[in-house]
Amino acid sequence: METLICRSFQSFMDFCDNDMVKNKNVHCTFKADKNKDWPWMRHYLEEKGGDRLTFSSLWD
Repeated sequence: METLICRSFQSFMDFCDNDMVKNKNVHCTFKADKNKDWPWMRHYLEEKGGDRLTFSSLWD
């Protein structure tokens, strides 16, 4: 499975908004809040046809 790397929140949004995530995993290297950011980002990725969302670092 191909994995796209997002180095910023904007790159995550660009990949999703331009329908580049279909059948791909997405790994984010920027910090995100586990309770505020991860749930909606995961939902948005799935809505756009993406598979798995991972992060290098999540805040609690």
